[in-house]
Amino acid sequence: MDESIRVLPIPTAIVRVDRSGEIAFANDRARSILGFDGDGPLERTYDDPDWESRDLDGEPIPDEELPFRRVLASGEPVDGYRHSIRCADGVRRIVEVSGAPLFDGQGDVEGVVFALSDATPRRRRETAFEALHEIATTIQREQTVEAVCERTVTAAADILQFDTCSIVIREGEWLVPYAVSENTPPDGVQRMRTDEGLAGKTFQSGESEIVERVPDNDDVNPAKESYRSGISVPIDEYGVFQAVSTTPEAFADEDIEFAELLLSHTENKIEQLEREAELRRQNERLDEFAGIVSHDLSNPLNVAQLQLELVRESVDDERLAAVARAHDRMETLIDALLTLARSRNPVSETARVDLAAVATQSLATLDTDCVALSTESAAFIEADEDLVTILLENLLKNSAEHGCDGAGQEDTTVTVRIGLLDDGFFFEDDGAGVPAEIREEIFDVGVSTGADGTGIGLKIVTEIVDAHGWAIDVTESEDGGARFEITGVSIDG
Repeated sequence: MDESIRVLPIPTAIVRVDRSGEIAFANDRARSILGFDGDGPLERTYDDPDWESRDLDGEPIPDEELPFRRVLASGEPVDGYRHSIRCADGVRRIVEVSGAPLFDGQGDVEGVVFALSDATPRRRRETAFEALHEIATTIQREQTVEAVCERTVTAAADILQFDTCSIVIREGEWLVPYAVSENTPPDGVQRMRTDEGLAGKTFQSGESEIVERVPDNDDVNPAKESYRSGISVPIDEYGVFQAVSTTPEAFADEDIEFAELLLSHTENKIEQLEREAELRRQNERLDEFAGIVSHDLSNPLNVAQLQLELVRESVDDERLAAVARAHDRMETLIDALLTLARSRNPVSETARVDLAAVATQSLATLDTDCVALSTESAAFIEADEDLVTILLENLLKNSAEHGCDGAGQEDTTVTVRIGLLDDGFFFEDDGAGVPAEIREEIFDVGVSTGADGTGIGLKIVTEIVDAHGWAIDVTESEDGGARFEITGVSIDG
């Protein structure tokens, strides 16, 4: 034999079963997977009761469905059949089986040769991924950060087998325990500063880390001396997840991968809850503000207007006309601010809205002859009709203010067109347009291109757009005027 040739072990498990069902041959890899001892006799059959063959749902497999019987009966190969068996060492393993028939000289099947692989690790990985994706729905149903954290550590313990794990959430300069797994000792998690210990390092860096041996890592300040290894995974800007073990080197890269997948669902839900909490705080401030505007400002203004009318009945002074205009301006601002406050509530119910009909009605409320309206007859969207009415009223006011009075043109009529886009609708006019240099801030409060503009109308528009979950962009129309494109809208009909 050529000494330069090395005989390498065959990586694939090979088994040959004769026609009677006896295992006639198994290579070393097959013996290892199936739990046979060394070179000892096989003395097993394909249907030996000790195998306890079961499908992936744990149910016994009928004899006719076992790979050997299927190949023997059909003379056709079987590829990638998975089932579990209890091996000679007492461990239940999932094996993936591919088999092909062996024919004798007469063309009859005299046996079957199988290639086996231990699919247990792969199956566990697939099962974990499936379970982690399913838990996302459960996490999304929770309504508090505490409940989200509790659900997460329960999933980490049940699905990922992290018996001792916890989540700490940032509160100011501290990382505070929000949830611990059932097997975590009472003093197994401690409150710490955001720059303290491994949790602080993870929070600051935003990077996951495996600690193979606690005593060898200077960054670790374990809550319990018995902890010997662990993983630390950030939850974005919100906190840190950690799992520990009393055994050194108990965690691998795969554990980090699974934990990061689980925590991505946790992070998304916490972010949603934070947004909702901030929105509630904003709405509370707006409700308070609306109360101040409607009562503390409107009432004195009404008194001032009434007194002015009484004075003008006996005094003819052009200066009083300026006071009246100031009162009208104040009333316009108060109405706009109240509308802004009321337009920020999220939309809960929608209906089929006829854009053409709503636009026509909105234009009628403006009491102006300078706007010519052109709409598509079949422009229907799913929306809150009252809010869409306010939106179109404010866009029409904007066109009237900047297209009629502010255009600087001989023709003081502005034409407005409204129509559908693939995923929304547009509103455009042939007025003065929006200068490119202010388009990014045109929707901010106080920004207006007209001397008489409130700087609130387009802010109201964006709040209504946001309340629906839409998006808005401003550009230039073909005629040089303003064009607003609202997208992300459900088109109806």
